[in-house]
Amino acid sequence: MKRRSVVILVLVLVLAASACLGYRWWRATRAGPSAGLQTARVERGSLVATVDAVGTVRAAGSVSLVFQTSGQVRQVLVKEGQKVRAGEVIALLDPTDAELQVEQAEANLEVARARLEQVRKGPLPEEVAAARAALASAEESLRTLQAGADATDLEIARLRWEQAKDQLWAAQANRDSVAGMPMSPQANLDAARAQVASAEMAAEIARLQYEKAQAGPRPADIRVAEAQVAQARASYARLLSTPSAEDIRMAEGQVMQAEVALKQARHRLDQTRLVAPFDGTVTRLSAEPGQVVGPSTAIATLSRSDLLEVVADLPEVDVARVHIGQQVQITLDALPDQALAGVVADVAPAGASIQGVVSFPVTIRFDQVPPAVRPGMTANVSIISERRDDVLLVPTRAVRTQGGKRLVRVLRGGEIVEVPVQVGLTGEGRVEVLDGALQEGDVVVVSAPATLMGM
Repeated sequence: MKRRSVVILVLVLVLAASACLGYRWWRATRAGPSAGLQTARVERGSLVATVDAVGTVRAAGSVSLVFQTSGQVRQVLVKEGQKVRAGEVIALLDPTDAELQVEQAEANLEVARARLEQVRKGPLPEEVAAARAALASAEESLRTLQAGADATDLEIARLRWEQAKDQLWAAQANRDSVAGMPMSPQANLDAARAQVASAEMAAEIARLQYEKAQAGPRPADIRVAEAQVAQARASYARLLSTPSAEDIRMAEGQVMQAEVALKQARHRLDQTRLVAPFDGTVTRLSAEPGQVVGPSTAIATLSRSDLLEVVADLPEVDVARVHIGQQVQITLDALPDQALAGVVADVAPAGASIQGVVSFPVTIRFDQVPPAVRPGMTANVSIISERRDDVLLVPTRAVRTQGGKRLVRVLRGGEIVEVPVQVGLTGEGRVEVLDGALQEGDVVVVSAPATLMGM
């Protein structure tokens, strides 16, 4: 009896389930093919395709500031984060050596200018007189040399020789006398001998002078005297002809050299002042007073706060769709309620591989930069890669791929019909239909219940 009750109960449950399924099928068929469907109409409009990425805000212009000369830092006049104007002094080196070089160059210039003025005026009267006297003296010396010794000079020379011989004989006699004296001190004998030697030299000198006076001037001596006369005459003539055009040009050239040297010295002095090349913000300081620096030492980093940009890394599958000049929509994590506009300013010609992923840096320039935007902020960018106007659009979810074909399910005459289509641009959750298989206003199926799709 129990077994029969269980069988009856199972039969009742099976009949109830069948009745429920049959009722649901009946209601679905009575309600028509559109029951439970999500549909959308084919519309005509504009479609924008974007490339989305995340980037970082940075200053468009950023330079490291260095001194052009070596020296010891005397003073740093700015702080990190401070805004400066073009030409404002950032830091100073000790200028002592450079100032001394300027003073020396100024003095050299004054000397060169005075020399030029003197050359233009010509020689002073006393300079001409001195040159004339020098010429006369040289000519007189040459005439005297050429004339040779006269009879009186020869006789004087002979007599001096005779006198020297007499003095020699007297010295010799005195030496012999001292040497012959018994018990004569050795010192007396040495002194007598020294007198003899001195008298011999004096006699020889007198003899040579007498013979020289007899022989007359040597040709070499005459040539030397003639050369001295020629030199004195040339110096005198040059003074009388000055200032020549060449002398003036040389003096003017020396003034120009002195002026250039002064400019160089002043330039070196200017190099002890490090100034801002443009308006910007000091984002980094790397020097302190007392530090010795050179041309390769970075003192500060200056960024242009008025020109900000966003740099975003795009994967290689997207970068081919991005070109310079494309419009960009920008949102910042720090300013989520502000929609900013920009333009693609640069696309890197080569990518960089990081952990096997190749990316290309893309630079985006703001159209207008709000005051609240700062370098280092995170930016979300949507680059408008393409735009189509007056095209047929359907939701992307309405397009299915089956057997390598694109299909769209369309409600026609109360039935769901699958229509092959060709699609174009995709973006904003919609896709462009190209081939005319659909018409504006057609109703397409976005999604449908599984029970209906299995009918």
